[in-house]
Amino acid sequence: MSKNLFDYSSEKILHSKLQKEDTKHSVSSDFAKENYNDNKVNNNAMNVSDDVIKDASDIYEKYKDYSTDELKDEFVSMSKKRLKDGSLSRDKLSSTLSSLSPFLNSQQKKFLDKLIGELDD
Repeated sequence: MSKNLFDYSSEKILHSKLQKEDTKHSVSSDFAKENYNDNKVNNNAMNVSDDVIKDASDIYEKYKDYSTDELKDEFVSMSKKRLKDGSLSRDKLSSTLSSLSPFLNSQQKKFLDKLIGELDD
């Protein structure tokens, strides 16, 4: 079964946010390439395995061309399936939402609340 957001702990979400903050200030892709090894060291220091990084990269590649509506539909479909088969619990869902919430603006929180509401339909 493919992984989704709920397969990653709050630490990994925080690490991802921190990495985005670091790379957001990059002036070019050359800068990012030059700092690739430094990021790899940072990943290891934060106990993020190469497997997790590869999984995240694979997920990105799979969904990078999806529209917002396609991503939403895929998320709802996968989440409903996992809730039904027991591989995702309401507790895990709640925990993940709590981990994400501090990083979202009010519009993103509303979108996420609406999205989660669709899981009950």
